[in-house]
Amino acid sequence: MVLGPFVLKFTHWVSGNFSIKTVSAESLDHEARVFLEKARGEIESINFEFVGYMTLSDYMPNVSTCFALFMDHQSKTSAMAAVIRQKTGKTLPYYEFTSRYSNGRVINVNNSPMLGSYRNPDKSSYRYPKIKSVKNLYDIHRWVTGHDKKAIDPVGYDKDRAAEMLTEVLIDELKLQQQFGYYDFDQEKARFLFTWKGALIMTEKNVFPVKNILDHLDLRSAQKAITGMPTQPKLTTAGGTGRESGKNEELGAGLKSEGQFKSGANWFFWIAALSFINSLAAKFDGSWNFIIGLGITQVIDSIALSAKEVSPGIAFQALILLIDLGFAALFTVFGLMAQKRSLDSFEVGMVFYAFDSLIFLLTFDILGIVFHGIALFFLYRGWNGLRRLQESSTVQAPVPG
Repeated sequence: MVLGPFVLKFTHWVSGNFSIKTVSAESLDHEARVFLEKARGEIESINFEFVGYMTLSDYMPNVSTCFALFMDHQSKTSAMAAVIRQKTGKTLPYYEFTSRYSNGRVINVNNSPMLGSYRNPDKSSYRYPKIKSVKNLYDIHRWVTGHDKKAIDPVGYDKDRAAEMLTEVLIDELKLQQQFGYYDFDQEKARFLFTWKGALIMTEKNVFPVKNILDHLDLRSAQKAITGMPTQPKLTTAGGTGRESGKNEELGAGLKSEGQFKSGANWFFWIAALSFINSLAAKFDGSWNFIIGLGITQVIDSIALSAKEVSPGIAFQALILLIDLGFAALFTVFGLMAQKRSLDSFEVGMVFYAFDSLIFLLTFDILGIVFHGIALFFLYRGWNGLRRLQESSTVQAPVPG
């Protein structure tokens, strides 16, 4: 959090002279070519016209993008299959459907595992990282655009000017961020550079717990957007199967369980962080503490504070701080294992925290009991969400033989 803004401020840029070029499939690297050619067959099967393979070069440092662009001229919806490749070799393949309207409204549905960074009041993005089917993703796009009251008079890309129009869209997006004060444009280098405000906000969005909270809220918004979405066969696009309709039917429940599971796992990190902050506050004679923090560390800190009045004992105080850090580390481990879908970690962590709540019960600390109860509720909800996800996975797994 401290170094992040400096790193972004002095190493990150977006070119003002980037170019989008139409290329042949043969010019793509093997991994990207396989993904995009497979995507082409799937997207063309739902009546989209292939526009071309394209590359986005010199847009950001250490990042390259290639994609296949498609258009449905009847609905004026564009579809894209893209592969983002980082210098480290990590790749990010995803699909997206986008509708643009004459009033500036933009609706995007994608399955990117990565949360978007830019702010645009006129744009609504709905992210479904678990949806791998192009047909199902397009069904969702049609549903959300059909229920958006601001989606009036769609406008599409001109096939002959697609690359040029995409370039204009990206430039307009960058200029919008410049208006918000996130970027400055360096005329000499022809680059958009982060302002300190932009660097701070971008760093904040990508560190715990802000990143986890934003990710949860984003998935929750996506889930809300498909509330009431019908699951009858008529919703399935041409070529769909009954099995795909079944997946649509379970979509809302699956996203809800996923959100609850991730939110529950994050509570372990909150407990760990707030407990250690409480301990640091106690060491520096702070008169405040976070109620959600562990009671056991507060008891230990009280003992240490009493001992400090008798004898300063630097080594003893350091040992106390180390013990506090150990409890915080324990709950961090619970959180990490819970994120890796371990029901045992949820269960052991909840039992430990429930016993910790007894400290507040014995001291008649009503607020401590109430807030520990709230934390336990969210931990249980996370455990229950993960349990449902695992049961669903088990049910859908093919039976040998």
